[in-house]
Amino acid sequence: MRRTYRNMTNAVFIWSFTLCWVSVVMLMIHSLIRDGVPAGQSWMPWAAIGSVFFAASVGLVIYACKECCTIVSIQTDRTVMVVWRYPLKAIRKSFSVSSIQPAQIAETKDSEGDPYYTCYFCAAYADDLAAAPTDKIAIAQSHSKDICEQTRQQFNNAVFE
Repeated sequence: MRRTYRNMTNAVFIWSFTLCWVSVVMLMIHSLIRDGVPAGQSWMPWAAIGSVFFAASVGLVIYACKECCTIVSIQTDRTVMVVWRYPLKAIRKSFSVSSIQPAQIAETKDSEGDPYYTCYFCAAYADDLAAAPTDKIAIAQSHSKDICEQTRQQFNNAVFE
């Protein structure tokens, strides 16, 4: 049986927010260039404001390009295929059962102080340590511990039993 886990929440939010932000900034700059500054005002403050928003957009795009969606597939032969999808590239790595550890749950706090759970497994990179972004591969994230616990049990049963 083949099972797939997708952990895309954070990356999709950041990518969507970045797209909206850059679109609004480009519309603002386009309007400023097309219509000019309001009558009787200097162009310097408007150019400074546009430059600040443009620089923030560039920084946000760079940050968003470093966020990835993680897709973990357990193949029928029990190998684990991990795909890290970035906006401009994808990294694929296959792991045998002997090179991964059972999934675990880590409890952290979100920005509001509420508990936040991450279900992840650790993988050993015998051939190339730089081939993947991290050795802890998150397969589920949630405010509900039950969701992460269910994912952990399903993953461990599918891979190790």
